[in-house]
Amino acid sequence: MRPRVLEDLQSSLMLFFTGSAQYSWTILQEEEQKARHSAGPTIEALHEVHAVVEQMVPVLKSGDLDHFGALLDESWQRKKRISAWISNARIDYLYNLARRNGALGGKITGAGSGGFLLLYCVPDRQEDVRAALMEEGVTDMAFSFVTEGAQVMVNDSFIDADGHGSRHPAFHLISRYK
Repeated sequence: MRPRVLEDLQSSLMLFFTGSAQYSWTILQEEEQKARHSAGPTIEALHEVHAVVEQMVPVLKSGDLDHFGALLDESWQRKKRISAWISNARIDYLYNLARRNGALGGKITGAGSGGFLLLYCVPDRQEDVRAALMEEGVTDMAFSFVTEGAQVMVNDSFIDADGHGSRHPAFHLISRYK
C-alpha cells in the first residue's frame, strides 16, 4: 500500500474494548469441528469470508477506503454465520449503534464473543461513533500500526475478565513479539 493510503487507513480505524473478554478456545474448537465437514453452512460461510477478503486486497491497494469499510461490514456479516458464538446480543447492539452513528464497517477482533470491536469510520464521523459507544460503557483504545510485529503497550487486568492479567494466553502470544 502507498504510505498515504496506510496513513488514511490508520486514521479511519477505531478500536473499542467491549467490556467483556472471552477465551477463544471454545469458539475455535467448535469452528474447527464444523470445518472438518466438506460441506455445510460453516464451510459455506468460511468460503464467503475468504471471497470478501480477496476483494479487500485490490481495494486497499487502490486506496478506496470507503469501499474497504463496506467490505469489512460484508465480511463481518458472513463471519457471524460461522458460529453462533462469534457474536452476541451486546456485540450486535454495539456494532449496529456504531453503524447508525457513522461507521461503515467493522468486526470483533480474534475469535469473537467479546474483546475488541474494530471499526472503519471516516474521521469526520468518529466523534459521533465514539460518543455513542462510550455512553454504552465501552473503552476507546488507542492503537497504531507497527512493522515489527504485535507489541503490547499496556497490559491491564481490566481487559482480562478472569483477572489473570499477563497469564492470559493471548498476552503470551503478543508479548513474545516485543
